[in-house]
Amino acid sequence: MTKEIYMVTTRIYTELQHFPPNFGIVAILAIYLMVLSAIASLLQGWALKGRSFVTVTGKGFRPRIISLASGRYVVAAMIWLYLVLTVVGPVTIITAAAFSPFTWSGKFTWANIIFLWTSEDVRSTLWNSVVITIIAATATTVLGFVASWITVRTRMAGREILQFVVLLPMSIPSLAFALGVSFFWLWMPWSVYGTIWIIIIGLIGRYLSIPCERSAAA
Repeated sequence: MTKEIYMVTTRIYTELQHFPPNFGIVAILAIYLMVLSAIASLLQGWALKGRSFVTVTGKGFRPRIISLASGRYVVAAMIWLYLVLTVVGPVTIITAAAFSPFTWSGKFTWANIIFLWTSEDVRSTLWNSVVITIIAATATTVLGFVASWITVRTRMAGREILQFVVLLPMSIPSLAFALGVSFFWLWMPWSVYGTIWIIIIGLIGRYLSIPCERSAAA
């Protein structure tokens, strides 16, 4: 009998596939990841305390070109192999499945594409996706720049805590974070659960650290 090997994130995923899902185990594992992330962040802050880092760029910087000679063909082959396995292959399979009546049928049809443009449910889904993407991306960018400005350009009390809280969701798997957002808004008096706004709120909280990190690095 082969023993299955899990990481914490894959264990969270498998526990959510059970019926009913083991929400308690998922929550414990998510907290475990948050604790590890908090310890790592504290150790990083302690190790880098009092140091400054500068990105080397601008007109005064000249990158050094490394000559690969005949080895460039080997490097190019490795890059193309990686792209085929990770990008070209999956996209090709998805495209073939879109034109197939069922998986690995070997037959192709336009029926799925026709259904895409004639189904009101599909059009509504696409519209909701566009609205959610625009609102969530805009709000995340604005809030991320504001948070980074506070943590980097000001001396406001508690800015380190703000930075820590902003970065914390990145240590939690998306499924576990989504469950936390859902359960939290179930307790709130506002009718957000079951609407597109709970998705927008979850996306903002999940990805707020990305614009914050980039603007802080700049």
